[in-house]
Amino acid sequence: MSSGYSMMSKKITVVLMSKDEENRIELAIKNYHGLFRVVASDNHSSDRTQAIYARYGIPVYLHSGPRQESRALIEHFYDITDTEYILIGLAGEFLPLPLLQKFSEIADAGAYDIVMNSRRNITHGISYYPWWKEVSNTLRFFKRGSLDLDKLRIHQFFKPAVPENRVLRIGVDLPEYCIYQFRDYDAQRTMQVNLNYGITEADQRFVDGTSYSAFEAIKRVLISIYYFISRGGWLRGRLGVRELWSGIVLVSIIYWRGSDLRNEMTLADCARANRTSRQELMKKYNGVV
Repeated sequence: MSSGYSMMSKKITVVLMSKDEENRIELAIKNYHGLFRVVASDNHSSDRTQAIYARYGIPVYLHSGPRQESRALIEHFYDITDTEYILIGLAGEFLPLPLLQKFSEIADAGAYDIVMNSRRNITHGISYYPWWKEVSNTLRFFKRGSLDLDKLRIHQFFKPAVPENRVLRIGVDLPEYCIYQFRDYDAQRTMQVNLNYGITEADQRFVDGTSYSAFEAIKRVLISIYYFISRGGWLRGRLGVRELWSGIVLVSIIYWRGSDLRNEMTLADCARANRTSRQELMKKYNGVV
């Protein structure tokens, strides 16, 4: 199968990440097929995802580790690629051809080591931009060795291991250079994703000492409400309200989990305290030690 384009750059490998993505992965493949070398990092899909890769001749590497931003994930990407630059491809994202051409030019010239793009989120076929918010710190394209793997942070992703002049930041005012993320979300999916991301971010923040205080969590919720009103999130009706609520839930999870870690109230802590309390009651009332 051919995309109709010739290979753009041999210095770039696209790593497609997937787990049970048979409904979306073919569109992602077509976004890059014939333009760059493509490999797959698959989290043991049980549907037809791997068969679709095989139809396009895409090598599949299984990865059981974390799918969020982490040292293990980036090192896995390094292991399955041998090019200077890596482009992370997600099943639910579309990258316009002008952006891919820009990545190719950067790689061939060695002009930058990291590119930060703006991302426009689309749910139920509707983009929240410019009424709600856009994400302007999305990292999908980087040069091998350019990330500080000890400073990875979910949603922020990284601290550069290169000077700032080696980082290109592309604003949301250039739609042909934006990353478009199509989120197939309902309430159940939103809660699952927020729980996974929230716990991961809270754990990372606890390790580096930046856990949300109650004040910080409340401040972030109030900022979200302010943006919802001032940027016209309410114009999106129910979708806008749901996006606002999703953000508040995520902040709540990050704060709650971080508070548990700081105050030794995790599941393991709770189990130990309950066991002690239960033993005391057994001794007091049943005479059992």
